[in-house]
Amino acid sequence: MFLYKIYFLFFKIIFKIKKNIIKILFLLFLSYKFYIKKKIKIIIYSDFLNELYKKNVKKILIDGDYIYGITTNNLEFKTIFNKIYLSKLIKILIKNNINIEFFRQFQFFNFIYCKYFYIIIFILFIIYQIFFNKSNIKKKKNKNKIKFNDIVGCNEAKLEVKEIIDFLRKPVKFLKLGCKIPKGVLLIGPPGTGKTLLAKSISGEANVPFLYISGSDFIEMFVGIGAARVRDIFNKAKKIFPCIIFIDEIDAIGRKRNLNINNEEREQTLNQLLVEMDGFESNNKIIILAATNRPEILDLALLRPGRFDRKIFMNLPDINNRKKIIELYFSKIPLFYNVYSKMLSKTTYGFSGAEIYNIINEAAINSTNKNLRLISMYEIEEAKDKNLIGLKNQSYIIDKCNTAYHESGHTIIALLVYKHNPVYKVTIIPRGKTLGVTMFFSIKDNYNLSLINLKNHICTLLAGRIAEEITSGLNYITIGASNDIKQATELAYNMLAKWGFSSKLGPIMYIPDNDNLNIKYGKFSSSKTYNKFDLEIQKIINNCYLDTKIVLKTKRNLLNIMSKALILYETIYYNQIINIMKCIFI
Repeated sequence: MFLYKIYFLFFKIIFKIKKNIIKILFLLFLSYKFYIKKKIKIIIYSDFLNELYKKNVKKILIDGDYIYGITTNNLEFKTIFNKIYLSKLIKILIKNNINIEFFRQFQFFNFIYCKYFYIIIFILFIIYQIFFNKSNIKKKKNKNKIKFNDIVGCNEAKLEVKEIIDFLRKPVKFLKLGCKIPKGVLLIGPPGTGKTLLAKSISGEANVPFLYISGSDFIEMFVGIGAARVRDIFNKAKKIFPCIIFIDEIDAIGRKRNLNINNEEREQTLNQLLVEMDGFESNNKIIILAATNRPEILDLALLRPGRFDRKIFMNLPDINNRKKIIELYFSKIPLFYNVYSKMLSKTTYGFSGAEIYNIINEAAINSTNKNLRLISMYEIEEAKDKNLIGLKNQSYIIDKCNTAYHESGHTIIALLVYKHNPVYKVTIIPRGKTLGVTMFFSIKDNYNLSLINLKNHICTLLAGRIAEEITSGLNYITIGASNDIKQATELAYNMLAKWGFSSKLGPIMYIPDNDNLNIKYGKFSSSKTYNKFDLEIQKIINNCYLDTKIVLKTKRNLLNIMSKALILYETIYYNQIINIMKCIFI
C-alpha cells in the first residue's frame, strides 16, 4: 500500500512538468513495473522430470505449453512440454501429491499489457487533455525588440495603434475627458502586409506585458478544451493587467455560426471568447489585438463595438510605400551601383511587403551562389521573374518566331493605346508555364479605372493572338493565347456583372462582391437576362478584337522589327523597345 502511495505522489509531480515526453516515459515506466514478468530459471523437460521423481517439486502451474513451478527450496523455474503428455503428467503429479494450478495470478495483467496497452495510454492522454492541458499562450520577452521605426509602409495603422499605447502609458490623460480604452483592435489586410509585424512592434513599444497565441491553438478534437483555454488565457491576463493579448489568425475560431454546419467545439470556444471580451465581468485593462485576412467570414457578434472597437485596415503598399520598404531592405545588403529602389517600386505593383522581401532575399541567395560580392539589378530581376512566373525551362523547344510575334503584338498595342502602363521588359525565354511574357511598370498606382482603360487592357490582351493571325494565318494560330483570352473574358464579365458598364443591362450588380472571378451564369434571375449578358460580353470582346486587328495591320513593319529583335536578344528592355517604336533597330 505504501508503494502505491509513492507511485501516486510521483504521478502528481510528473504531470506538473510541461514536457510531454517526460510524461510519456513515466507512463511507460509504470506500465513496465506493473506488468513485466519476473525473471525465471528455464530448465529442460527431462531435468523437470528428474526433479519430480526426486520429490523436489512443491507446486506447479500449467499454462498452455509452459510449466511454471516452485521447488522445495522456493526457487522458481519454467519448462516447455508437449500437450500430448498432459494426461500422463497429471497422473504423475497426483501420485506424488503435488499441487497443480492452471491459471497464473498475473495472467490477466499480462493480457491487458499485450492487447490493450496502447488503449490505456490513449485513455490517459484524453484524461490529461481534459484535466491537465492548458493554453499555449506565450509572453513576449523584451529581447530583440521591434520598434515602430523598424516598420515602414503603414503609417496610418501605426498612428491608430499609437493611441492605444499612449492610453496604456498615460491613462489619466484620457480619463479626464471620460474616455474609455478600446477593448479590442482587429488588424485586417491581405497576407504579407505586416499585421503580425505591427503586433510585434506594439510589444516593443508598450511597457505592458504582451501575450500572444494563434487561433488554431484553441481548437482540439475534444469538446470543451478550446473554451477552457480561453478562460485560462484571460485568468493569466487578469493577474498581470494592464496587458495586451494578441490572437493571430482569429478566423480559425471566429467564423460565423451556422445552423447547417455543426461544430460544437469551435462554437463553444467562440462563445467563451465573446463572454470574456464583453460579458458581465469587465476586463477594462486587457486589450485584445487580433489579425485576420478574411474579415467577411467572422461572426458579427465578434465584430461589434464593445468587443472589437477598432478595425485597422492594412492594404497593399502603394508606389511610395513600396519604395520605402525597398529602401529599408536595401540598407541591410551590399548593392551594385545600378540598383535603384524607384525602378523596383514601379515594377512591383500589387506586391506585399513580404513578397518584396522575398525577392530581395532570393537575389541575395543567387548572388551568394555565384560568389558575387555585390547584388546587381540583374539578380533582382531574375529573382522577381522566378517569384512571378517560375524558373527558366531550358528543356523547352519552342517556335521562337511565333512567340516573338505574339509578345510583339502585346507590346505595340500597349504602347499605342491611351493611358496604358508602359512596357519595361519583353522576353521569349520560357519560364514556368509561359513561353514568353510582356512586363509593365506603373508610373503611379491607378485604383480608379475608367471604361476606356478597361477596353484598352482587353485590346492589349488580345493583341498576341491577333499578331499570330496576321503573320501566320488563321489556320496556324496557337493555343499560346489561352491565358490572355481567359483574362479578357473575365474582365469583360466584371465590366457588366460588377461595374455596370452596359447601357442594355444597366448599372446592376449581378454577382456578390465577394464572389470569385470565375464565370458563373447561375446568378441571373432569368434566361432572358442571361442571353443579354452573353451578347454584351461577345460585343465587347469582338469590338476590341477588330479595333486591335486594324491597328496591328497598319503597324506590320513594327511587328517584324520587334520580333527580329526578340529572336536575336531573347529579352529586350525599355530603351530598346522605345528605339524600335521609333524604327531604330539596335
